[in-house]
Amino acid sequence: SKFNKKYNLMCKIFDIFFLKRYIKLNTNFIVKSELAKEFLVNKGISENNITVAGVGIDTQVLTTEEECSLNIFNEMVQQKESLKILYVGKIEPRRDSIFLIDVLKKIIDNGVKAHLYIIGSGEKEYVNSVHEHAKNIDVSKYITWQEKCEQKYLSNIYKQADIFLLPTKYEIFGMVLLEAMYYGCVVATTTNGGSSTLIKDGKNGIIIDEENPRIWAEKILKVMKNYNVKNDISINAHNTIKNNYLWDLLIEKFIHRYNEVKRKNKSTLE
Repeated sequence: SKFNKKYNLMCKIFDIFFLKRYIKLNTNFIVKSELAKEFLVNKGISENNITVAGVGIDTQVLTTEEECSLNIFNEMVQQKESLKILYVGKIEPRRDSIFLIDVLKKIIDNGVKAHLYIIGSGEKEYVNSVHEHAKNIDVSKYITWQEKCEQKYLSNIYKQADIFLLPTKYEIFGMVLLEAMYYGCVVATTTNGGSSTLIKDGKNGIIIDEENPRIWAEKILKVMKNYNVKNDISINAHNTIKNNYLWDLLIEKFIHRYNEVKRKNKSTLE
């Protein structure tokens, strides 16, 4: 990815010194995502030696709730009729924050009352450009910004949102996907590290790879206007995380895979 130049250089150096050794030793890997697995397979690592485990979240953090008095939360509670769109994360080109504003514009142009809630900060120059873009296309009044929010309040905010948008160009995994899905948000995002592992398009989330805000708006509204579809996605999203991606569950997966490799190596030596 062009957003990871230093890592790209590190990989080239790493491959020169270590890749052939890993292949020769038949080394096993546990990786975060399906895209990480694909990355290693393309380098010559055997697919049978790679286990996709995903990333977990801490139930203690998730169940920590405190009464929230933040303005952004109070606005969400009071907003009864609008489609509540949420974004949590850094405001930066990698996350395509300007595109996020364009999607909001297209949703509103479809005659839908909608409001975008943004929690995050970024480089001043880019953040200003996002504000300016929102002003130029006349949607500033439909956006509420909050630079920071303590983790203990996020659960309240996720629960108020109808849909969580992450139009990212590059994501190693994306903890916000785990959080949003756990709290039952309908998630719309691109194909990235997290979504390639967590989301089945149309079942527990929405994956959209077209860089066209009109297409995003149409796909989002198609789901949002069908209560049964929206409800099923919400329930499936929560269950996906609850049943597969809590750290307590993943620890068992790591140990199981480690013991499998250990037994296999012992059998080979014998």
